[in-house]
Amino acid sequence: MKKNILIITGSPRDNGNSTELSKYFAKGAQNKGHQVTIFNAAKNKINPCVNCDNCWKKGKACSFDNDHFNELSEYIESSDVVVFSTPLYWFTFSAQIKSVIDKLYSYCVPSCNKSIKNKESILLCSAGDPNNAVFNSLLLTFKDINNYLGWTVKDTLLVGGVFNVGDINTNTALNKAESLGYCL
Repeated sequence: MKKNILIITGSPRDNGNSTELSKYFAKGAQNKGHQVTIFNAAKNKINPCVNCDNCWKKGKACSFDNDHFNELSEYIESSDVVVFSTPLYWFTFSAQIKSVIDKLYSYCVPSCNKSIKNKESILLCSAGDPNNAVFNSLLLTFKDINNYLGWTVKDTLLVGGVFNVGDINTNTALNKAESLGYCL
């Protein structure tokens, strides 16, 4: 079955390691016939949530007109699978991805009449530290986010020991990312 896949990237580096994971994941998914949309949270303006509680009062997720989350929300609503692709910063998501996650609050308020439940979710993450224990906090947070939103964690791909741009090119992770996209 063909799926609509949304990949939200959060690396401020254009060719960062997590961005490369995203590209290979997308390639695999497209080769399988899935529709893939990549939304670069680092290059779009996603302001932090200020808890104004004005979500949906202007007919859109975020009441601020200059926030690209409103564009992203349409992709989220129409997707079957949401992929978060992030470098590991201080044991969790990058600030760019965190702003997106915080804005998902708009789907949890009483004024929201749109459901984003029952989606599948995937996490792609790269880290400079080779110790896999650095991913523990991120994994707990990811699991809790999915539980709260009513989503199912489909898979995760965590790649340590890739600090500099291009380090991922000497790792088997790109092939794993492509295979993960293809096997959806």
